[in-house]
Order: sequence, then C-alpha cells, then structure tokens
Amino acid sequence: MIAAWMLGSIVLGAVIALGALALDAASRAAHRSVRWTWAGAISAIVVLTMLLPIRRASNAGPIHIGTVTTVTSGAALPDAGTPLMLRALATARSAMDAPFAQLVRPVARSVSPAANQWLLGGWIVCSLALLLLGAYVLRRLLDARRSWPVESLHGERVRVAPSAGPAVMGFVRGAIVVPCWLAECPPEVQQVVLAHEREHLRARDPLLLALGAVAVILLPWNPAVWWMLARLRLAVELDCDRRVIGGGVRARDYGTLLVKLFFEVSPEVQDRRLRERALSPWAPLLTRDPVVEVRHPEYAEALHQLRQNSDTRWSPWRIIDGNDDAQAAIAALSVIADAWAETMPAEPPRAVRSSGHAA
Repeated sequence: MIAAWMLGSIVLGAVIALGALALDAASRAAHRSVRWTWAGAISAIVVLTMLLPIRRASNAGPIHIGTVTTVTSGAALPDAGTPLMLRALATARSAMDAPFAQLVRPVARSVSPAANQWLLGGWIVCSLALLLLGAYVLRRLLDARRSWPVESLHGERVRVAPSAGPAVMGFVRGAIVVPCWLAECPPEVQQVVLAHEREHLRARDPLLLALGAVAVILLPWNPAVWWMLARLRLAVELDCDRRVIGGGVRARDYGTLLVKLFFEVSPEVQDRRLRERALSPWAPLLTRDPVVEVRHPEYAEALHQLRQNSDTRWSPWRIIDGNDDAQAAIAALSVIADAWAETMPAEPPRAVRSSGHAA
C-alpha cells in the first residue's frame, strides 16, 4: 500500500508542478504575484496525497490499494447536506479513483508487505530527522538573535549581526537582522535593504515559507514538493522585489549587481611575482604593505574569515585561478558575464510613454 501511495503522490506532484509552472509563466507575463501559485500547488499536493489512501465507504465497497479494487459508477457521493469543503474533497477523491487504480496496480502487486513496512519506517525516520534538524537550526538562530544588539537604522529597530542577514527571523513576531557591514554602505542602500525586509514582514513571508517546509517534512520522499518549495522561495523574493520597486524605490538603485572575485595563486607563482615586483623600476614608489604568503597558515585563516564574514547568497565569492594572468582575466570576464546574464531579463525593455512621447 505504501509503495503504491508514494508512486501515486509522485505522479500527482509532477502533474501539479507542470500546471503550477504554466500558471507561474502566465502570472509573470501579466505582472502579477506568483507566490500564491506555488503556495497553492504545495497545499494541493499535500491535500490530494492525503486523499489517495482513504478507504471510502460506498455502495461499491471501499478502495483497497493492496488489491486495487476500483469503485464502480454506482459509488455514493455525499449528499447536498454535506459541507461544501467535504463535498469538494470527496469529488476530487472520486475523480482520482480510476486513474490511480490503473497506475498503482503493477506496484501494488509486485511490492511485498515487508517492503511496504520498510518504506513506512524510512518515511517516518526521514520526517523525524528533518523535523529535529529544523528545530535545532531554529533554536540556534533564535539564540543567536537574542545575542545580537538592537540598533535603530533610519527609524527602524534592527538587530545587528556579525555576518548574518539581511533577513527576517521569526514567524509570528519577526525581527529584521542586518549584517554589521551594512553600516558602511550609503544611506540609499540601507533604506533599500530595510524596505525589502519590511515587505517580507508585512507579507508574513517567513510564515509562508515555514508552512512550505512543513509540507517537505510531511512528504520528504516526493521530489515535486522539494522543487515547489524552492520555487516558492524564489517567488517570495521576486514578489517582494516587485512590491518594493512599486513602492517608489528606483529600479536602478535596487538592481545593483555586485560580483566579488578572489584570485588564487600558488606559492610558487606568488614568490615569482614578488621577486619581479622587487626588481621593477617602480618598486620604490610601490606601497610597502606587509604581504601574507600563500603557504603561511595565517593566509588560510584570513581567507576562511573573508569567506565566512562576507560570502552571501546574493553576492558569493567567485574563486578565480590567478596563476596565469591572461586566463585569469578571461575567467573573470566570463564570471561577470554569467552573473549579468542571470540577473538581467532576456526580453528587451518595453517602450514607456510619458506625456504622449515614447521613451
């Protein structure tokens, strides 16, 4: 029964995911919100999956997944006195009976009861592991949040973290968390960051994402649920960006692209370049800053601290092999071009008319 149920849920999830993907494209073309498309898709797969194994009493008898006995056309459906929600669920369940039975018949006949028990046990273990992991991470984040000082940034109470953020932490009473380096940014950048996080708070995006994570905990073996959660996270960010820009923030200020490059060289190449620099006629004019050798343990520690404190999902460090100058330059340009292609829209901008003139 469990194997057939899982197979039916996976197929159902694939169908819902394709439908949600088409609706997502249509919503984007119409410049509408897409977050509820994926939230609804996740809810649909959870609800419909829970309906699959229900043994429904009817004139034709219950549905037994193990023997794949389908309900005949004489099955009794809820009468008019049944609540609307229950009638809708029962109608959906009835519509899935025949195709589901045809789909799972081979699986139901070939999988032994012992294998079904192992699948059930693995499902429970995976769900419990994800639940405990989520609880542990949440507890660590909340403990860390309490240790971060509260500051006022442009009239907004924020918690200042050493490197975490910008983000919103908390499902019910969320708090804006900003990294300490944000204090060094221009005021316009700070205001844009605060506007983005305030929109997340106003829309209760952390709570929506938490509910999506619950769906993954319930159905950890369904790849469609994981993929839908990733699409929901992307939709939440894109919808938030759209609301911020619609609130008056200039897209030019909001859409700044930051690409961080780090050029790594071998100890031998570094030694050769240091010797060439010392023999250069411009050597007396060069600054005499201390140089940390690549082979020195302090170099590895400094590099680790750099990546830990300034590597973000919005602008991660890109590591470039700097042993060959020409190849390093080409690699750097390729990374910048790829980052540009990922963030810039592929379609040309639409004409904007102002005061009767096309811009």
